[in-house]
Amino acid sequence: MRVLPILVLAAACGHDASQPEPTPTAGGAAGVPAAAVHRPCEYMARPDAETAIELKLPQTVENAALGNCDYTTPDFYGASLTVSDWSSIKAAATSSGHHPSVVTGVGDEALWGAGISVRKGDRGFLLVLNGPVVDHLPDKGLAKAKVLALTILPKL
Repeated sequence: MRVLPILVLAAACGHDASQPEPTPTAGGAAGVPAAAVHRPCEYMARPDAETAIELKLPQTVENAALGNCDYTTPDFYGASLTVSDWSSIKAAATSSGHHPSVVTGVGDEALWGAGISVRKGDRGFLLVLNGPVVDHLPDKGLAKAKVLALTILPKL
């Protein structure tokens, strides 16, 4: 029967043993950057965002191409996360003459301005919280943003 040798030859085709197998990148699948493994909303759990905002956030808008995840109320209160490389996140935080303050205790580096920008290695994220409770806090929600950022960091 000649079927078995043909199957063996077919299975061997396309594989060059002299070339190393692709290895997974940190947190990623073979040949896929770690950042591309998670969809943006996988970094921020809805219950964690709801705890930070102190509101139910039933609406979700996710844009994987831009690295954005927004959990919102019908009144547009909510939590917004943008995940990208740190250079882009930091450039946005400091653009147009913004002078964010340094935040300690979160990530490798963190800045507070329009939200909290956090670096872990060469990756980063911008987290913006808004809602009646957060907007009226003396720190404008910095403490709540730090707590939520600490839940996001291990997934980055």
